[in-house]
Amino acid sequence: MTCINDYISEINDNEDIDVNKIVKSFEKKLKKCFKLYEDNVGFEDYKMTEYDYIVLYTLWKYTNKTCCIEEFLVVMYSYYKIEEFYFPIKLFKTSNCINILLETNACIILEKLIKID
Repeated sequence: MTCINDYISEINDNEDIDVNKIVKSFEKKLKKCFKLYEDNVGFEDYKMTEYDYIVLYTLWKYTNKTCCIEEFLVVMYSYYKIEEFYFPIKLFKTSNCINILLETNACIILEKLIKID
């Protein structure tokens, strides 16, 4: 976990944020939204794992986008964490998600990291 803590610290220091707080808030919002679905199959993988933190760090480090942690989470969760889930735009920060996908190498990063997993 030391490596993960180093990644989190690097993001926190460079962005002047608290990644763990953002992740916990994101997970809490997800859990709240799950109540809107009758079938919760596939939602059990909503908590961040160590590997997910590596993916988050890699997206942050190599896409050259700042202040986008929640958007990175939305992209990650949409790409491989949760299937058939709609992210309400009033609840989740999604304004930069399309730009992240169109203007960066985020898709390539995700494809390569997911194949490794």
